[in-house]
Amino acid sequence: MLREYFFSLIERLEVERALLLVLTGISIQGDAGVKREGFPWEWRLRLALYMARHLKDYQKYVYVIKKFDMEKGERPETYFSLGINPWKKIGLWIE
Repeated sequence: MLREYFFSLIERLEVERALLLVLTGISIQGDAGVKREGFPWEWRLRLALYMARHLKDYQKYVYVIKKFDMEKGERPETYFSLGINPWKKIGLWIE
């Protein structure tokens, strides 16, 4: 299943809080009736238009995997540097 992960930082709080979100692309493509055929810009545009028209239905496609606090001054880039396993750093890595 196609999944895209997003890391979002909420800086307006006293404690910096981060969210790890997942977007299920296959579900959106199926609901929109979009197939990955033809020119990439064409199906991406049709998919973007569908998502824009159905903003209120985001909960069907976007899930929060984890909410966590970050140390002061820490940035999302520190979780995705070379040699760092981001899953391990946020406590989602199973050994």
